[in-house]
Amino acid sequence: MRQNPEFLRNLWLEFSVMRLVATPLVMGLVFVLLYNSQGAGGVLAAGAVLFIGVTAAWGSGLASGALLREMQGGTWPLQRLTAIHPWPMTWGKLFGATAYAWYIGAWCLLAMVYAVWSGTEALPLVFEDGVAGPGLFEPDGLTGHDVDLYRVHPGAPARATGEGWGLINQSLPLTITFFIGIALFFHAVALMSALMQASHRKAVVRRRSLLVILAMIGLGFALMRMTEHMAGSSSVVWWGYDWPADLFWLVSLYLFVGWSLLGATMLMRKELQVPSRPWIWLGFVVFLNVYFAGILPTVALVKNTGLDETTLRFGLATATTVLLSYLMVFIEGTNVVDISRLLQRLRTPGRRGVFQEFPRWLLTTLAAWLLGIGLVILIAVNDNNAWVLRDTNLYSLVLASLLFLMRDLAIVLYARFADKKERATLAAVAYLAILYYLLPWLLHVAGLHGLQYLFLPNGQSPWLLGILPALLQAGFMWMLVVRRWLREAAALPIAQS
Repeated sequence: MRQNPEFLRNLWLEFSVMRLVATPLVMGLVFVLLYNSQGAGGVLAAGAVLFIGVTAAWGSGLASGALLREMQGGTWPLQRLTAIHPWPMTWGKLFGATAYAWYIGAWCLLAMVYAVWSGTEALPLVFEDGVAGPGLFEPDGLTGHDVDLYRVHPGAPARATGEGWGLINQSLPLTITFFIGIALFFHAVALMSALMQASHRKAVVRRRSLLVILAMIGLGFALMRMTEHMAGSSSVVWWGYDWPADLFWLVSLYLFVGWSLLGATMLMRKELQVPSRPWIWLGFVVFLNVYFAGILPTVALVKNTGLDETTLRFGLATATTVLLSYLMVFIEGTNVVDISRLLQRLRTPGRRGVFQEFPRWLLTTLAAWLLGIGLVILIAVNDNNAWVLRDTNLYSLVLASLLFLMRDLAIVLYARFADKKERATLAAVAYLAILYYLLPWLLHVAGLHGLQYLFLPNGQSPWLLGILPALLQAGFMWMLVVRRWLREAAALPIAQS
């Protein structure tokens, strides 16, 4: 830490003697008043709310605002010229700019721990095999008959209904670990969003930081509500095995925290112009495929579809990769110069460095096609009668979805290669909204339901008729993209020279 000037600089900016002294005094007064008026339960709830609202949400605004303010102030280009490596620069901003938010969060967690350890009256009852033990929250009016209502399987604490936060198995250590993970994930995502804006040289600090804070507040409390469902389930089925619910979701959270930190570092490498190959991104694609393919909704789904689990998991992986392709083509911001640089690398002897110039959305799209072709093969091998499933042609559905993906990618690139690049994303979203919502809705109103396959991969038509419109639209859009790229590339200074 002493050797990271970025971290130390942010610490000096965030802390002062007044903040160090006034924060524990003010928060201590608040928690004492809550303890005297509402008891330990009030302190627990207030500590949870303050941690999510201040440390996680407000800290996210600090994480993104640190970089955006430097962009707006014109100091970020100078920092890019320093000798600090991408990882120290990343964690220096991530933990230095949010240090005061973590300082407040530490007092919140300390108050929650004290509320639980303050006395037996603050420790409600949790039952394991009918034996009372300490827990976080206590249902009112618990009688001997109610013991059976709260009885759960051996070794798992019962969930108290009614008041309180339904936290992971109502265990304070797991709860605190979960909260810390939420804050880390939010901060890393906020820093990644700021780095994406930096790559486009856009910085509207107040408005964008406020949007980040509001979004993280909503997401944070949504995650807190999700913990109620986590506390109500004892296990999660993943790849056919029963995993303890609290451990599964906690490990999942920290896996995504690790990937978000790695993603922020990769974006920082790109911003500092440090060459990097897309192996990290491809690893993340594989991770998401394995993760979501392992969560099969229900066994009944397997029976209703008539497909085996392998085919359904392959379908989930394909859908995940298709969604990632859409996400990356909007995030990456590929322009005429990027494509020109890629083609130039392809023309160089040995094609040195060509792999690191490949857009991530292009690699993800190639992965989606490989998975989609494999899915079609699995459907064919699975059952000869799987051509039509609940009036849905699976072959038409899969192939049309991939072709519509190609069309949509071309639409985004066509908008990106335009003269008015500032409105490219908005224009692409408008085009896609018209194709996916407005035109199908007009066909629905006109009573032409059978023609919706022209704009939607609904699988409601024979496979050849279902994929032909998507194939024609994709080919037409890519022809327009190539023509526009040729025109814009010819106007580049390098091409003129």
